[in-house]
Amino acid sequence: MRGVVNKTGRERFRSEKEKNIEKSKNLKSDIKKNERAFPLLLLFLCLKQELSRVKHID
Repeated sequence: MRGVVNKTGRERFRSEKEKNIEKSKNLKSDIKKNERAFPLLLLFLCLKQELSRVKHID
């Protein structure tokens, strides 16, 4: 279990509420990253498909 250092410099264990808040923050940032990556993934897949079609024509 990881602790959190408070103002006096002593380490205390995080409460369940604090852990849940941190998890939700991490989850939100992961979702934002995925939202940014998704259009690029679609573009890549479309380009890949176009390239494979062009190769078959030749």
